[in-house]
Amino acid sequence: MSDNVLSAVNAGVPHLFPGRTVFLDIETTGLDPQRDAIIEIGAVAVVDDGVVARYHTLVQPGRPLTPVAIRLTGLSDADFHDAPLLPAIIEGLREFIGDSPVVAHHASFEASFFRSHRLPEPVHWWDSLVPAVLLRPELSRHNLDELIRLAGIRDVETHRALVDAEDTFNVLMFLGTHNAMSMDVLGIVTALLIPPHDGWKPFLRRC
Repeated sequence: MSDNVLSAVNAGVPHLFPGRTVFLDIETTGLDPQRDAIIEIGAVAVVDDGVVARYHTLVQPGRPLTPVAIRLTGLSDADFHDAPLLPAIIEGLREFIGDSPVVAHHASFEASFFRSHRLPEPVHWWDSLVPAVLLRPELSRHNLDELIRLAGIRDVETHRALVDAEDTFNVLMFLGTHNAMSMDVLGIVTALLIPPHDGWKPFLRRC
């Protein structure tokens, strides 16, 4: 988290994420939730704008990694020799998520793999793309790669689940205190949010 964000929090500004929120990311062998496998899950639990717990596991894909997955993640087949099968991680993942909302960048991707692989789904999926677009409408792209550069975190996305999950949290903390939208316009746009994106209304109001 940047010094500016920490200064704002310490100055008594209301928490952007009061209570408990989970930020989650997955890595997969491809983009098709019906055919491709989950190979990594990473998540961070945030309470009152601070990371309080982390969850990470590799997942045995049951097949060789695709060249694309190897290139993006830097993982190799050898990294999965002792990795658990997907059913073995379900209870631990369910316990970590609990009843907290889960934030993911392009959350429909994570949600589609969770459903097709019968993983424990959260009560609410929140897509971090929504506040990113609303708070920085001047950007031509709002992918995680672009946003972490904007926030000064690093130059490129890691495509490793735990780091990407924490990057998503830090990006939203940055955007919440460095946004380009006027209060009047933000209030109007926030009021127009409809399910499933209306869960962002409290966050946007706190911005």
